[in-house]
Amino acid sequence: MRSRMSPTHLLLRVKAFFLSLQGKYILIASLLTVFLIATLGYFFVQREEQLLIQQVKEKGKLLAESMAISFTNALLYEEIGLVEEAGLLDNFIADLMRKEELDVVYAMVLDPQGKVIAHNDFTEYGRVYTDPLSRQAMASWHTLAILSSDSDASPQLLHISTPLNISTKRWGTLRIGLSLQRLHQAIAALTRRIALWTAVFALLSLGGVALVTRKMTRPIIDLARAMDQVDLQNYTLPPLPPPRSDEIGTLQTSFMQMLQRLKEAEEERQRTLELLVQTEKMASLGKMAAGIAHEINNPLAGLLTCLHNFAAGHIPPERREEYIGLMKEGIQRIATIVRQLLDYARQQPPAFREVELSQVIDQTLALLDYLIKKKRITVHKAFPSSPFPLEADQGKLEQVIMNITLNALQAMEPGGSLTFRAHTENNVCRLSITDTGPGIPPEILPRIFDPFFTTKGPGEGTGLGLAVSLSLVKQHGGHITVQSRAGQGTTFTITLPLQQRAGRERPLTRA
Repeated sequence: MRSRMSPTHLLLRVKAFFLSLQGKYILIASLLTVFLIATLGYFFVQREEQLLIQQVKEKGKLLAESMAISFTNALLYEEIGLVEEAGLLDNFIADLMRKEELDVVYAMVLDPQGKVIAHNDFTEYGRVYTDPLSRQAMASWHTLAILSSDSDASPQLLHISTPLNISTKRWGTLRIGLSLQRLHQAIAALTRRIALWTAVFALLSLGGVALVTRKMTRPIIDLARAMDQVDLQNYTLPPLPPPRSDEIGTLQTSFMQMLQRLKEAEEERQRTLELLVQTEKMASLGKMAAGIAHEINNPLAGLLTCLHNFAAGHIPPERREEYIGLMKEGIQRIATIVRQLLDYARQQPPAFREVELSQVIDQTLALLDYLIKKKRITVHKAFPSSPFPLEADQGKLEQVIMNITLNALQAMEPGGSLTFRAHTENNVCRLSITDTGPGIPPEILPRIFDPFFTTKGPGEGTGLGLAVSLSLVKQHGGHITVQSRAGQGTTFTITLPLQQRAGRERPLTRA
């Protein structure tokens, strides 16, 4: 059964979507589309409203001018005595007010002085209108159409006025008020229809924008996913879509070229690192030269003594076997020392396999045995009772332990102690190497892993030992930390994963 997504998780997914390139493009394009459609809809409504108002004005003017003929004739007939005073005017106004489809609110006839001589409201008879609208109507010899609102903000009224005249003879002014409520209702209905169609078109546009955006950003997303799946060991890509001829194709080509340059740069860096490792090995051998010479010189002296005694005939026959055994032992000792030196100095391709950490440390200490004895250094080892497999490059691991141990031996005064501790936790191995030397001053502690940084005198150090060691440990996916106090010794802690990534043939330094 599918679990429901929590609101927080949903919010994070929505946020991540709108922070993506696709989400930003959809959001911006959608806002622009909605803004443009809404703007066009607004101007369309405004235009239709102006057209409808203009139509009402034209119809109002036509109505007033056609009615003015009848009112002018009635006033003329009254003046010459053919009809009773105001009788026809009242009838005309009453007929006009009964036509509901015309939306007439009021109708009145004013004499040249602004006095009401006919009105749909009988209480208005005899009133003199002096408001600006009436004065403007009485002063004009043309039909006027003026929009205004009532004081209580009721729907607008259209005030139509036309002169009642024949040539220069003017009997007064006809004023008609038309309600625009029906017009506003029509405009409101039109606005709703336009808003509905705008919303529908906006949704369709958003859908189109989403489809176009997805089609445009899909190659970029595919390329980004391919970049995430790059094999950082061999700099190989998963299958990519066919090359394109647009900007995305240019981006894909540039990415492939960048990947090739990175691969070449990494290969060059690996070669440089191997040279540095080999250089540091040779430097270490130089530092151990005196001890190695002493280790070889002792059995050689014994061999020379035995050979001299054999040549002089000083060895009794019954002791010849004993002397031959001593000579074999000396030769084996020399062969062992030479083999250890060759194994240490040999440049080998990186190879990860299971190694026993205690054996690696023992082999390293064997090369430093003379220096340890010369300075009377006491070596302590604290390891788990049961051995644990550690997947590593044995030669590189020996180089790291050699660099740190040799630095510790050189830093300590005679009679010091060197402690190796190892334990495992959370699928990692931690090896700490602690000496009783003078410690590292705090002001230079952050710089000890910098290439070519050294506190030793000229010719005593290359400044590459710790930098190379850190790089080699990072090749294994681990790291090195250091703790030191002046006068209290130094502890280097090497943290390594127990198992390397599957299929790892050539390590990548993540320095």
